[in-house]
Amino acid sequence: MHLLPRDVTVTKRMLLDLGETLHRRLASRRAGYLFGAMLLQSQAISLQHAIELVETQGISSLTKYLSRLPESKNRSSRVLANDPRIIQTLERSKSLVEVEHPKQARLRELITEQLDANADSKLIVFTQFRDTVERIVENLNRVGRVSAVRFVGQATRDLEDAGLKQSEQVRILEEFRSGRFNVLVTTSIGEEGLHVPDVDHVIFYEAVPSEIRSIQRRGRTGRTSVGKVTVLMAEGTVNEAYYYSSRRKEQKMHNLLETVKRRGLKSPRKRKTTLLDYTEP
Repeated sequence: MHLLPRDVTVTKRMLLDLGETLHRRLASRRAGYLFGAMLLQSQAISLQHAIELVETQGISSLTKYLSRLPESKNRSSRVLANDPRIIQTLERSKSLVEVEHPKQARLRELITEQLDANADSKLIVFTQFRDTVERIVENLNRVGRVSAVRFVGQATRDLEDAGLKQSEQVRILEEFRSGRFNVLVTTSIGEEGLHVPDVDHVIFYEAVPSEIRSIQRRGRTGRTSVGKVTVLMAEGTVNEAYYYSSRRKEQKMHNLLETVKRRGLKSPRKRKTTLLDYTEP
């Protein structure tokens, strides 16, 4: 078995690739040690997710995540929940749950600055996790002139959160459009497929690794007037890696489209066929 040097950072991609390798080996050999390896690989992903939460979302998100491990349908998570180190970490996080992530203060500053510049501004805050949506809405509504609303989908694995029905989603968007709320805090549901009004400022609470999702989020502003986009990143965390990853992918996509365009201009017949391939995937 190949062992990595101690100073190498293990990424989520590496762990996912390891899982695929183990699955392939299990398909041809039902060895007991492979099942043990799969358990450890799954726990490693859970631990990495916990680290990402505390670094990019805050103590509150970590506490909720660790508290749910014992009730998980995943056996590896339940085993992990009984580890003395995890139990100790959970207890410690509970004692620090009121310590907010620095992003929260910066988010309040950004929204206040936007409303100072234009009191009628509308803003969208995108975040990956529903727990963070709740926390952001709670914190922003303590700020004068800010009226924030939660906007999430219907389905959820969290039994405590049934999400929003379609009728509720429509109502919230109408109230946001009319000015009843001036900040929409949403997960990926706000990226596409819904008629979200044009806004003055889009804020990413964390970067996303997908260039498509990044473009979709940015597209929520600047449609009818000049808009602004801000990406919040915790220095030295996966936030930075995701941000630069999406930028590289987007640049690669633009380069590819430019190549297609140049080739198409040289040959009208090729241009028609090639452009259809890209506009109608």
